[in-house]
Amino acid sequence: MAEKDDFLFYGVVVPVFTPFTEDKQVDYDGLTAFVDWLCGRTVHVLFPMGGSGEWWTLTVPERRRIIDVVLETAGQRVAVVPNVGANTLRDTLELSEYACRAGVDAVGVVIPDSLKAGQESLYEFFAKIDQVVDRPIMIYDPRGEGALSPTPETVVRMLDELEHIAAMKYRTTNAERMARMCWKVGNRMTILSGVEFTFLSDLAYGARGVVGGGCNIFPEEIYAIQQAFERGDIEQARQNQFRVLEINEQLADVGWPTGGKLAVRARGVPITPVSRAEVGEPSPERVRQIEAFFAKL
Repeated sequence: MAEKDDFLFYGVVVPVFTPFTEDKQVDYDGLTAFVDWLCGRTVHVLFPMGGSGEWWTLTVPERRRIIDVVLETAGQRVAVVPNVGANTLRDTLELSEYACRAGVDAVGVVIPDSLKAGQESLYEFFAKIDQVVDRPIMIYDPRGEGALSPTPETVVRMLDELEHIAAMKYRTTNAERMARMCWKVGNRMTILSGVEFTFLSDLAYGARGVVGGGCNIFPEEIYAIQQAFERGDIEQARQNQFRVLEINEQLADVGWPTGGKLAVRARGVPITPVSRAEVGEPSPERVRQIEAFFAKL
């Protein structure tokens, strides 16, 4: 893989929250403020409209504007790799072409639930996207298993036959699956952990970074795991991983991403903890607890 791609897909990859107003319209001013805040933290890539960004609730025009806002706000400070995957191939191709014209560094492509199950269907989906982009592609596998998750053999085929496949967000807590994926393709593309809870073990198998919802809130603590691992201080890396688990426990019983947005607001970002996804509202007491904890982080 090209040296540029090695550098691009690395470290803390933030699946950026999509801020909404109280009436659930996209809050572009809030997005600008949030992206600006993230660019001042220890983050390496912005990944707007991933799962934490509630991509499935957004219209194509909203997604085009989000791409523009994130690019304009980030400037050259942080790489921008938007998710262009959608529930239809037509929308996916439209967003892919738009993102490339807008000047993104690469595109991420979520594997949608609407796709026909099967490895051939997965291959054909990415083959069509590969034809319309001129940037690296990050496969976004939110499942890690099942008929809509590419096998290592399918990824090998993509790497052999498609020009732009460069990375993969692999969301699995199954150590054997992560080990096999890194074994089969980790020397040919970048594998990114999709779960900050298992980041350290994924690094041991060959992951080069992480895409996790917590990267929106406490990226420094998450990157500290990778820093300690890379300098060979495994005991410190373990303690850093435990610290990430401790922080995440503060949000374990709260609907996502609403709880995450509460935490971000407590850290000083002026966004409203509103989500389009139907996740339920935390009690006033839980809101106070979250705000108190994350205000001190």
